[in-house]
Amino acid sequence: MKATEIAAFLGGPLHGEDFDVAGPASLANAHSRSLVFAAKFTEQAVSALNSDQKLLALLGNELKGKITVSHIVTRNPARQIGGVP
Repeated sequence: MKATEIAAFLGGPLHGEDFDVAGPASLANAHSRSLVFAAKFTEQAVSALNSDQKLLALLGNELKGKITVSHIVTRNPARQIGGVP
């Protein structure tokens, strides 16, 4: 599934590159083309999300503007993918 399709499903804009997303992963086990969630600001999250990997991150507002990978900002990143506002 394309990153733009996920953004459209969630009702928010995609910030960054569009690519085929392979599947979900934790930040600790993220690999290229993973979908990851990050709701809170931590140095570990910022470091993982500013890697050179091609990731799609669902972010809470706390991380907006602090990362470089493709991302979608949402109120509740972990619940939003299930279609829960």
